[in-house]
Amino acid sequence: MIVLGVHPLITWLNANSNAVEALDSVAVVLVSVGSLVVTIILARLTGRYVALTNTIAAATKAQAEFNSALQREAKEAASESLYHHARRLKAVVNALPKDKPVMDQLRHFNLFGEGDVTELQRLTQLVGGEVYGQTSLALTGLHWLLGLIDRIKATPELTGYVLSAQEEGGYQRSVKLLTDELAIIVETCRPTSLASPTEDDAGTMGSEPSGWTGQFSRLFSSATGQHPPDGRDVNARRERRSGQ
Repeated sequence: MIVLGVHPLITWLNANSNAVEALDSVAVVLVSVGSLVVTIILARLTGRYVALTNTIAAATKAQAEFNSALQREAKEAASESLYHHARRLKAVVNALPKDKPVMDQLRHFNLFGEGDVTELQRLTQLVGGEVYGQTSLALTGLHWLLGLIDRIKATPELTGYVLSAQEEGGYQRSVKLLTDELAIIVETCRPTSLASPTEDDAGTMGSEPSGWTGQFSRLFSSATGQHPPDGRDVNARRERRSGQ
């Protein structure tokens, strides 16, 4: 029975071979068209994916450049702030006696304190780089000097504070350390738009003391009976040294 069922089908296919070939050709064409459509759709999706990827990459790059610019500007601003902060501390330290402190002067000293130390640390962390070493040494000198000032202020004024030989040596080392390290920080962080070191120092020494510098000058004068050297005295000493 199966053979009888198959035989008529074969006979029909043989009789209609042309129609079968035509149907086969149509099927092939339909499959080809379908493949082409799928290929076109995949190509469009791929193009959109590539465009989206490029857009995301460009946005990421722009965001990174923007963040980098912000960080650079913040670092430059912190560096300039550190320059001014270190320069102020340097001016105060430079006005202190180098060999032995004046007790009355330090008893009433209030031109820098722990807040200035904290600010020096904060700005250094923002700036980073090579100023870390100088700031670490400067902080050592500042802490030692502020410790001495606290001990002097804690002693009754009538009793007076007696400076030991060890403390006198520590004072000399701290002042020298601060003078050297703060000067390096100032020159490292000096903005290019500001005056050169020589012009800047000359302008500072030649100006009339006012504000915190005037307060320090008056304190210095009342405690020692002397006056800090003005710009002419310093320049004269520099000329004598250079002539020698």
